[in-house]
Parts: sequence; C-alpha cells; structure tokens
Amino acid sequence: MSVTLKQLLNMIKSKKAIKLKDGSTLPAGSPVVFDSESTTICYVAGKRVRITSAFVAPSIAKMEQWNSEGGCKTPAGEWTEPDGYGESGAPSWLMVLGLI
Repeated sequence: MSVTLKQLLNMIKSKKAIKLKDGSTLPAGSPVVFDSESTTICYVAGKRVRITSAFVAPSIAKMEQWNSEGGCKTPAGEWTEPDGYGESGAPSWLMVLGLI
C-alpha cells in the first residue's frame, strides 16, 4: 500500500468503529486510504478492511436518486460517475456494493 501526498492532504476518516478479528477496535474517525486495486477494500489505520465496515452504505432510494441525477457518491462523499472514482481514490458506492 502506498499513500500519495494528495491522499495525505485530503485524509478521509472512517464513519464507523470497526471490530477486528483479534478483538481490538478501530474507532470511528480513523484515517482511511482506499486500495487502488480493489473496489471493496480500504486501509483504516493501516489495517485492511472492507469499505462497508468503515462507512455507512447509502439506501437504495438514495442510490436511485443519484442514478436519476446521472452520477453517484463515493464513501468519501465525492460526486463521480457511477463507475468512477473520486479524487481521494474512493470508488463509487455502486462499485463498492457490486452493483456495477
């Protein structure tokens, strides 16, 4: 995993606390870096986790609204194409959830 300067300057924070297999917990607000090789994985405080473990997924109604607007948000809150990535490297929610 390599972190770019742009990612460091725009560090995204997790929205949920994450319970790890070893019993420890990563608190909400931990730094997140998105894996450039996977649409479902991110690194939270250096630990490899699923994006859905670190962020609250949008509702179906919300994703339908985005679709009617011609785009989609990412877990980082950035607006992008439905099959695109935000500036932070985060994939769209449709890609994270395997809908595209």
